[in-house]
Amino acid sequence: MEHTPRLFVEEVVKFLGYRDLKQLVKLTGSFGDHAGTQMLHRFDLAVDIYLRDVDLFSPSELGVCKCWIRPTKKIQRGESALTYAVEHHRHLSKLIIDFGMDRSKHASWTPFGEDFLKELSKFYSKSRTIQLQVAGDCYTITDAEIANLHIFVEKLNIPQVQPNLEVKIDWVDKASQPNVLKPFLELPISSLQLTDEFDYLPCLDSLVNLFYRPSLNTLVTGKDIVLPPLVERWLKSDEKYLMKFYSSFAGAHFIESETFFRGFKRQNVKWTKSTFHKSVGKLKIPGRLCKQIDDAVSYHGGKVCRLIYKKHPKLANYYLCLLFVANTSEIQSFTDVEDTVSSSKLKKHAEKMKDDEFAQCSEGVCMFFCEMK
Repeated sequence: MEHTPRLFVEEVVKFLGYRDLKQLVKLTGSFGDHAGTQMLHRFDLAVDIYLRDVDLFSPSELGVCKCWIRPTKKIQRGESALTYAVEHHRHLSKLIIDFGMDRSKHASWTPFGEDFLKELSKFYSKSRTIQLQVAGDCYTITDAEIANLHIFVEKLNIPQVQPNLEVKIDWVDKASQPNVLKPFLELPISSLQLTDEFDYLPCLDSLVNLFYRPSLNTLVTGKDIVLPPLVERWLKSDEKYLMKFYSSFAGAHFIESETFFRGFKRQNVKWTKSTFHKSVGKLKIPGRLCKQIDDAVSYHGGKVCRLIYKKHPKLANYYLCLLFVANTSEIQSFTDVEDTVSSSKLKKHAEKMKDDEFAQCSEGVCMFFCEMK
C-alpha cells in the first residue's frame, strides 16, 4: 500500500483548522482516513535475544535472535522483519530488544554476532523509543550468563546522548538482580521500570543517583521504599529537576509517623481521567508529566486521590508534589467506617484524614516536580 504523503496530511489539517494530526485522526470520512494512514503505518521492531553459553560466546557468535514486527499483520508470511523495518523505517515507533528468553525456544533461532548489532544500531536514531527489556521467564540466571549480559549491553553501543532509552527489568531471581541491573545503570536511561519482585535495598543508592541524573525522566517501581530517599535528596539539592516523574504501584506503606509529611501542604484536586492538569489550581505541571500521571493513575468508582506538595527550601517557586491514590475499601477497613456508609460520605471522610493515615491506605503514589504559576 502506498503511503499517504505527509505534505498532503498537513494540508488537510490546515484546511480543517485542527492544530495537530491526533485530532484529525478522530474524524470519520475521507479526510480522517487519509490522516489516519500515518498512524496506521506505525510499527514496533522487536528483537528477542538468547545469549550463548560462556564456552560459545564470541564476537561472531554472541547468541541467537528472532526479529518480529508488531503488529504482526503488517508483514506477509515469509517476509523478513528486518527488511520490512529498513524499508519502512520512517514509521518505526519502538525498537524493543528483549533478552533472557526461555531457553526452550532458542534452538531454531538465527545466530548473530557483532555485525548484526551494528546493523541494529542504525535504528537507534530512527525509532521514537528504544526499549531494553529483561524478560522474567527464566527463574534463575548463572554467573556466566550475567557476564555475557554485561558484554552484550556494552556491544549494543548505545550513544551516551541517546534521548529515548527505556529499560524494563522483570526478573525473579533476587540474588542476581543487582548484577543484572548494573550494566543498564551505565547507559543514558530516560525511563526505568522495575517490578515488585525486585529487591530494592541493595540498589537503593544507585536508583536515587539514577533518578537525579539529567537523562532520566521516569522511574517506576513496584515498591515505595525508594520514595523517602528521593525526597531527602531533593530537599538537599540546589537544582530544579523539572520534568521528573516517580511512580510506585505497591502502595505508600513506608509511613510510620507524621514526620515524613512535615512541611507538606494539601492541594484540593478532583481526579477524573485525563483532566488532572485542569484541576490543580496554581501548580504549573508540564503536559508530558500530566500524561505520565494520567497513565499511572486511572480514576474510577471506589478510588480517591490526594495531592500534597512541599516547597523547596532553597529554590523559589519550585515544589515537590506527591499524589496518593487510595481505594475506598482500604480506607474503610483502616478507619473502621461502617460498611453501610455511602461512597460520597466515605470520600468526605477520606478528605479529613491526616496525610500519613491516607498514605497508609494508598495503593500507589506518584511524585513529580513543578512550579507555581
